[in-house]
Formats: sequence, C-alpha cells, structure tokens
Amino acid sequence: MSLTSFLNNKDVRQRFRLEFRKPPFLAQSEILTPPISNNYSHVGVAFDYLLRFYLQHLNSDLAKTKKFWVAEHALDELHEDPNLHSAGEDIIGEAKVRLHHYLKTGQMTRELMESALLLATLDPIYRSGFGHEFVGKINSADIKDLENMLSIVDPKIFKAQELCLLNPNFDKASTLVGGADADLIIDDTLIDIKTSQYCKIPRDDFNQIVGYYVLHVLGGVGGLEPKPKINKVGIYFSRYAYLLSFEMDSIINRKTFPDFLAWFNDRAKQEYKEVIEEKRKLEAKLALLKAKNKIKRRRRRTPSQKTILALENFTTAIQDRGFKIGKSSVNPYHHPALPGIRIVITTRVIRIEIKGRKKGYLRWNLSQSFSILHETSSALEEIDILLKEKG
Repeated sequence: MSLTSFLNNKDVRQRFRLEFRKPPFLAQSEILTPPISNNYSHVGVAFDYLLRFYLQHLNSDLAKTKKFWVAEHALDELHEDPNLHSAGEDIIGEAKVRLHHYLKTGQMTRELMESALLLATLDPIYRSGFGHEFVGKINSADIKDLENMLSIVDPKIFKAQELCLLNPNFDKASTLVGGADADLIIDDTLIDIKTSQYCKIPRDDFNQIVGYYVLHVLGGVGGLEPKPKINKVGIYFSRYAYLLSFEMDSIINRKTFPDFLAWFNDRAKQEYKEVIEEKRKLEAKLALLKAKNKIKRRRRRTPSQKTILALENFTTAIQDRGFKIGKSSVNPYHHPALPGIRIVITTRVIRIEIKGRKKGYLRWNLSQSFSILHETSSALEEIDILLKEKG
C-alpha cells in the first residue's frame, strides 16, 4: 500500500470528493517550454532532481533534503550485473561532485543537467524493476528541455523565508499508508511539481496533494518539532512557470475535518490489518511450499515472504487459465489463444505486454505497494477481461 494506491480505493475516492471541494481553475494561456522529445516521464523525474538542486542553492541556509537519493537505492538492484552496478556508482558519484561544485559556485552547468537525466535513468529500476537497458543513456535534446524549464523558474516563487524541505516524508503517517513523500515545502506551502505539457488539475492529482496535507496533520513532516504549519497546497507547472496554490481554508470544512481525519486513520489501519491477516495465512503456506521446494529465491535480493507467496498464487492462477510457463521466472508467459499477449513476472513487477495497443503494456508495481495481494488480484482481473474479449 502507498498513498497513491490507498487513494485508488473507490470508497476513499468518494470520501475525498465529498469532503474536499476542488476549486475552479482556468488554465494559463500558453505553454512556455513545450517538450522537445517524447521522453516525458524521464524528463519529469530529471527536472525534479534539477529543481531540488536549484533550491538547495537558492535556499542554502534553510534547505533540508534527504540523505540518499532514490537513484542511490537503485544500486541494490544492480548487484547481479557488475557493469551496470559500476555504471550506476559512476553516475551517482559524478552527480555528487557536480552538485557540490554548483552549490559552492552557483554556476549551473550543462554537466549537472546531464547528471539529473542520468540519475533519472536509475529511479525506475528501484521503483518498478524495469529500465536496466536505459542506464546511462540519455537524449541530448532533453538537456535543452531541462535548460528551458530551469530558465523560466521565478526564484521569488521558491525563495524561502523560514522553511525549505526537499522531498520530505510525513514521519509515522507515511508508514500508515505504506510510504509517502512530498516534492517540496516552502514556508507554509506544500508543493507538487508537474512537468506535464497540460496546465490542468485532474481530480486524482488534487486528491494526492490534499492527501499529503492530511498526512502532515496526522504525523508531521520531516521529523520537525514543533510541527510546522501548512496553510496552503500548490502545484507548480514547470512548463508554464506557474505556481497554483490554494488556501486550505478554501478546501477544508473545519467542522467536519476532525471526523474525516479519524475516518482516514481508521480506514488506513483497516487496510493495513487486512494485509497483515493475509500475511499470516500466506506464511503458513510458505512452510509447505518450501518443503516441496517450489520457491527459488533470487540471489540479487531476497524478496519478502509475502511477495513470494503472492506471486506463487498468481502464477498458479494464470496456469489454471491456460498460460504456459516460461523457462525461468523472468521469461514471458504466453497463451495459445492470445498470441499477442505476454506476461512478464519478477519479484517487483507484473507486466502484461499487449501487441497492437496504443499503450503496449499494463504494469503492476509490487515493490512500492504495501498490499501485494491487491496488485496481483488487479492483474488477474485484467487477464480475465482479455480472455473474455478473446473468447
């Protein structure tokens, strides 16, 4: 479970819609820096890094950031391939040297922008288990894209007077939902960064930023005592150089909000309790499966018992549906009646590849979701839909 997966529950979405009014928003007139390539996600992650670097320098006396980047955690996933692991270490080491030079001199360089893009090639490996083939590979046009977005940043928007937290978590409340961290907090405003070419706020994005505020109220942020006061939430549209912010008093009904907090806390604990109960059942089955020697643990990183058992149940279920087993756990599964469909399974991801669709795959992230059972069940539901369409 994570905040994102928790918010995807139907009853949670409905409760957020009832509790929080999304203010009207008219998009800005024109985009200032259109995308140069179609590497939208990669450039978005890279700009997150680059803007944090920029804010570390802009607010050098106040900025607080995490000890480790997400990219550094990806190194644990690269031990099986010495060459990739070495390349990852070089990317991180070089990025730290370039960042140190920038923080010391204030001179933003093309090399630091390149490092932001290189770090962004490592993030997906930790978050989803994919992307090994892209490590160290970047498009030079994307450097220009980052340069364009950074050039239109108005420092007055991000100049902190009292507080600057970069990528902070929400202490015990983050644990409540299985993991959550914000992009930025500047003084009393919690900010999410969007590098989309569209200047709009879907309901899901609004729920996400409000969800961060709820976690802040429940658990605090960044380990700070006393708890800092957050009065506004905002979204920074980096291609428009525009920060849209809302006063929380315009979103929250102070009379009903305490009841909502109690409900949120209980609902998250309920989901956590269900996961723990399933874990107990699966642990009992694990002993039996080990006795039959049906589980082969991977050397690179030992997955949790919950993950192993959930995937064992998942592979059994797809075999019952007619899928043929690949030669190893990472080989695609296939179905005689569905020649255009392959299922790739690792301990971090279930990926259904569908030939002929505009988006050629569906993916369920097992590493970031606290509720592995929810993810595998969702994948099975999609498989059943594909089989029904064929049949």
